[in-house]
Amino acid sequence: MTDSLILIDHKFKDRLGSIRQVPGWKAAADSSGIWLKGPVNNGVFQTALNSLPATATYLVDEKGRLFPRGKQTPVGLLAEMPWQLLADYIPVELPVSAMPGETKLKVQLALKRSSVEREIYALKTTVKDWKSYAQTAPAIRLQQLRFAVSEKKEVLVLGAPLPVLRGKFYWLNNHFLLPAGFDFDPPVLADLLPHNDDLTLFDEGGKTEILPAAAFASAGRSVIRLLEG
Repeated sequence: MTDSLILIDHKFKDRLGSIRQVPGWKAAADSSGIWLKGPVNNGVFQTALNSLPATATYLVDEKGRLFPRGKQTPVGLLAEMPWQLLADYIPVELPVSAMPGETKLKVQLALKRSSVEREIYALKTTVKDWKSYAQTAPAIRLQQLRFAVSEKKEVLVLGAPLPVLRGKFYWLNNHFLLPAGFDFDPPVLADLLPHNDDLTLFDEGGKTEILPAAAFASAGRSVIRLLEG
């Protein structure tokens, strides 16, 4: 087999920002959705690829025959399509106003301190500190991260490992970002609240900000240099 294939629905195009910098991957679209084609083995990037909302996944051989993963019998041929590198298929758009600071949830939710250790998933810091870090950070570290910027010159960084910078840290509970050291009161609320692909950021007092998934960009050094602040 020569390549991996991933098919996703057109409505999930905004999710491709998280894999924009994965080496060797291309994209093309037809009526069935967006096709992604790239190497079978992707090292540290495989987790990001596996997290995509795939409709189907295949392996394709040099003749263009499609093999469902784990099967040895082809189910079709890959159609001729105008393939583009992901970096060209998904132009860079500077993510601004991703953190509007307005509460969308209609119910006031309470948080309480928790002694349970959680894996940190997000960091809110300043544009200045983020740009300073990006100038010297290894490219492989940046490739694991996504970020969005608010008009207040605050940056929310997602991924692992996160940089050790001044700011506030958060952990991920379903699609809710909770301050480190806090949990819902009661914790079962995380399973009862409705959510979608967007993230909801909580502060210690229970106030929320809705963060659209499309607002986050891959942490490329060239993109970060464009930030003002």
